[in-house]
Parts: sequence; structure tokens; C-alpha cells
Amino acid sequence: MVLAGAHPAAADMAAWPAWMLLLLLLLCVSERGLARCSVQPIAPPKLSKVSCPPIKAQSQMFSFLLLLNDSYVTKIHLSKSDSAGSLVSGHFEVTSSGAYVCRSEGIYPPPFTEDCRSTAVTEGGPEATEEGTQPLPATSGTVASARLHCPPPGLVPEVAMWAACALLLLYSVSVSCIAAVLWRKRRVEDCAVYMNTRRADPKRPAKP
Repeated sequence: MVLAGAHPAAADMAAWPAWMLLLLLLLCVSERGLARCSVQPIAPPKLSKVSCPPIKAQSQMFSFLLLLNDSYVTKIHLSKSDSAGSLVSGHFEVTSSGAYVCRSEGIYPPPFTEDCRSTAVTEGGPEATEEGTQPLPATSGTVASARLHCPPPGLVPEVAMWAACALLLLYSVSVSCIAAVLWRKRRVEDCAVYMNTRRADPKRPAKP
């Protein structure tokens, strides 16, 4: 239906179906909403390379224990076939800030060795690395560097082992000495000398 005296453009819009008008309205609203949105680029976090203490050349089996803010992160075990090689060292690439600790442990051959390095990584801080280190397996929110004073271990396993051996040796020697004294005393008490106290018969001739 066309209204008399109406503008031709208005007449044409009146002739459109209702669903087309609704679609045009939705498009206008969506375009206005997109115009108000702004896209901000996000820069990825900076990688920081932190090194772990080197392992002695004679160690064939060793591990690296990773701590973040005094919390356990992960522990990796590595091995090498050449026992006469150079020192083994490595570094981790981290993106989070915090207090990191990397502790190296020489497992085999004995004796057990341990060393650690700790550092505080801050946003935008310099990289704490050493030349000649190799990247270690990546982990999420990992480890540390820069030699500082590491927290002392609670109890060294080697010291505990020697203390237990000393106590066992002292106990065994004490028990052996007590047993030897008791056995010797009982042996002396069991020995006795018997004498014949009966009077001899005067009528019986003495044996030649």
C-alpha cells in the first residue's frame, strides 16, 4: 500500500517486509558496537635465562631440583656416559618473576654432592646467565641463577648415615664386652675343687 503525498523514499521503505527492516536495524547496532571497541596489542613476557650450578666432571648421574619462592617446581634426572668429560652446566628460560633456586645434585658415583644458586628475577630485570651453558628442559614458571647464599639443607644424608653407623658400632661393642664379662664370670663360678675328707682305715694296708 502506498500513502498519498508521502515521500517516494518513505514509500519504498514502507513497501519492504518487516524482517528486512529488523535486519538493517541489527546491522546498524552491531556496527556502532564495533566502533566503540579498541584492540590493544599485548607484548609477550621477556625470557630470562638463569643458570644452574655446574656438576663435577666425575658425576655420571645427576639431577636438578627447581624451586620458585621456596615451593617445589620440578626435578629432572640426567646422565652422561663419559665420566672424564668437562663440567656439566645448564640454564633455564623463565618468564615469571620471583625468587628462584636451582639445586644440583651429584648422585653417582659416591659421594653425594650438592650445590645451589638462587636469585630474584624481576620484571624487566637483566638476564642472569653464564657463558657456555646449555638450555635445560623447559618447565612452566621455573628456576634461578646468580650465586647467593642458598638456604642450608635440613640434614645431609651422608652425615646421618655416618652417625647411624657410629651408634650401631658403639652398641655392638658394648653388648660384646658385657657378654664376654658375664661368660667369664659364670665359667669361674662353675669350676670347683673337691677334696676327700674321709678318714683312712688303719687295718687296710696301704697300697704300694
